[in-house]
Amino acid sequence: MRRLGLVLAIVVLCAGCASVGWFRNALGGRQERRLTRADELARDGQPSAARDLYEELVREPSRDTGRAITLYKLGRLYANPASGFLDYRAAQIAFERLLAEYPKSDWEADARAWHATLVEIQALEAEAAWLRGEATKLQGELQAREAEAARLRGEATKIKGELQAREAEAARLRGEATKIKGELQAQEAEAARLKNETARLETDLERLKRIDMNLERRR
Repeated sequence: MRRLGLVLAIVVLCAGCASVGWFRNALGGRQERRLTRADELARDGQPSAARDLYEELVREPSRDTGRAITLYKLGRLYANPASGFLDYRAAQIAFERLLAEYPKSDWEADARAWHATLVEIQALEAEAAWLRGEATKLQGELQAREAEAARLRGEATKIKGELQAREAEAARLRGEATKIKGELQAQEAEAARLKNETARLETDLERLKRIDMNLERRR
């Protein structure tokens, strides 16, 4: 778009240089002086005042060549990026009026070229605006997805922390189970020892009973 603006500025300057002879030959008297004054205002860095004067001349009921010249200059002023109030649509309307009201004027070819360029620029601007809108939309979607990804990462971190805590608890429980198993095995071993000791004592007791019975018989 910047390059298009630069091209327009160059076209404005070139068209202005090429058209001076046309304008001066086509006008005379008061209308020429007013148009000359508008040109001076535009040249001296007062585009708003020049535009207002061009607009006054265009609104006059006359349908002569001077009005055609003024429409042409007004369209160029609106299309000039250096004017400070660049308005492609207003410039397009000025050239459309020139082509509609003065279809066989000396400025028809230039007006058509300007009009085609402005239509293309506006189409490009509309496309650029659409692309900016799409980019904004995609950026919003990307931000939403990044936020969702951040939320999921947070959830994953939380779940990982819980899993680590559960693994630690499971390890603790396995340690407790191992300890209890060891204690149980020790108790089972002690129980087996006591059982064997009990069996030995019972055997000794039986042996003592038999000895006692034998002694009783001998008496």
